[in-house]
Amino acid sequence: SSEKQESIRETLSTLGTTIMKLKITLTFVQCMSFMPLVFELPFPSTMSQTMKFLELSSLDIYVFFGEVSCHMQTTFKQKFVFHMLLLPIIFFCIWIVWKVVLQTLKHKKKLKKHFEARFTIESMKTPMYTLVSLLVFGVYAGLATKTFQMFKCKEIQGRFYLVADFSVECYVGTWWSYAVFAILCIIVYVIGIPFAQLYVLWKHRENLHENSAEDPQSHRLVKKQFGSLYENFTDDCYYFEIVNTF
Repeated sequence: SSEKQESIRETLSTLGTTIMKLKITLTFVQCMSFMPLVFELPFPSTMSQTMKFLELSSLDIYVFFGEVSCHMQTTFKQKFVFHMLLLPIIFFCIWIVWKVVLQTLKHKKKLKKHFEARFTIESMKTPMYTLVSLLVFGVYAGLATKTFQMFKCKEIQGRFYLVADFSVECYVGTWWSYAVFAILCIIVYVIGIPFAQLYVLWKHRENLHENSAEDPQSHRLVKKQFGSLYENFTDDCYYFEIVNTF
């Protein structure tokens, strides 16, 4: 009935608004946690402790270990490489799960009938795209901050040392290898992620919104897969999630 459809729309609208508020909150929390890394200011001790606690939002595994990380004998360069590989590792795990799902669907004739109807390839794509979008949004600020930390050096007695790890001398030796890797990560992550999202939305721009979609069927598919990127913004500002991320 029309009343039921209207109720579903209101529920989805409320859920979308809640998710958007959570995203904004996460962005604020991450920006707060990275302030001591970006600005060399004498923050009050209470504020410094609060920002240290908020580092949990960066999804950096070394932050979760807390003080134990001091005994892991890991340098900033090792932490940097691991952090840069975090997203590919997550994507690889998602890819494995996806392959398992495909294999399950291929052999669905062997499954019970009540289980066969639980999911299809199309129904699985929607949560997968949503999950990937949320993961990318969650780790983006941490990845961006970590890559630029590789270039934050301070001069001491005529030599430049990495602020994140004063045992590392900048502009000499192996630092250049990590610097090149950091530049590559800036291209792939800091620039590549928003560009890829913008390309997807621009490609489907004619079928993003229901009231202006040229193909209703394509609109439903696009909304299911990429709705989390644009459905909380107006038709003209469908790209604002990318602006917010960047």
